[in-house]
Amino acid sequence: MEGSGCKKSSKGRKDDLYHVIHKVPYGDTPYVKAKHAQLVDKDPEAAIGLFWKAINAGDKVDSALKDMAVVMKQLDRSEEAIEAIKSFRSLCSKHSQESLDNVLLDLYKTEMWKNR
Repeated sequence: MEGSGCKKSSKGRKDDLYHVIHKVPYGDTPYVKAKHAQLVDKDPEAAIGLFWKAINAGDKVDSALKDMAVVMKQLDRSEEAIEAIKSFRSLCSKHSQESLDNVLLDLYKTEMWKNR
């Protein structure tokens, strides 16, 4: 069935390459915008605001909460990240709870070392 396959335009291939290189998901959702701010724009403050938007919109809440906590830790805002996870983990899937526990453990360790 030659000719019936989907051929991507060169723009489509460039878009694919862009997302692969920057490890940014496709789309125009709050979570995608947050990842773009974090990974491409290198703007952690904007990323945190957009992660909050994603969480409040129910957009990839598991990933948004975890990613936001990691960014907060990078900005020395571990206490805030701990509170966010404790407050919003109930919105996350059962399967993501262990991953959130691991992030929390890391945040608690960071706080413990900071307060020594």
